[in-house]
Amino acid sequence: MTTYATIEDVEESISSTYTLPEDEELEKLIIHASELIDNMTLNNALVAYDSEEEESEESGAELPYRDALRKAVCYQIEFWMEVGPEHDVAGLVGSLVAGRLQVHPVAKTLGPRARRVLQDIGLFYSGVAAW
Repeated sequence: MTTYATIEDVEESISSTYTLPEDEELEKLIIHASELIDNMTLNNALVAYDSEEEESEESGAELPYRDALRKAVCYQIEFWMEVGPEHDVAGLVGSLVAGRLQVHPVAKTLGPRARRVLQDIGLFYSGVAAW
């Protein structure tokens, strides 16, 4: 499984208001976020990531896809820190019923900031999975 961020990337990116889990659990979140991004972009993220050679990174060349995917993973983990990763499995619990009106709070699967990063780089567009 290709992961688009490292533990260090996430630690540097996430706001200090959130308490990050231990490294082992954080590594799992990075894997899950990378899998989610692959799924939401219909694997175009992986193709874009692989298209930028690792050697270019060492030479100091710009890697827009890799940078965007790293940010998207970090933003997705921050989103999960806010709403909880559990909703991705079971949905948010709770509802409001007033007569015929029923409201069930369900968070999006892909965080808004992660989605914007993917849209800006051209990996999230009208042809990919709904969020």
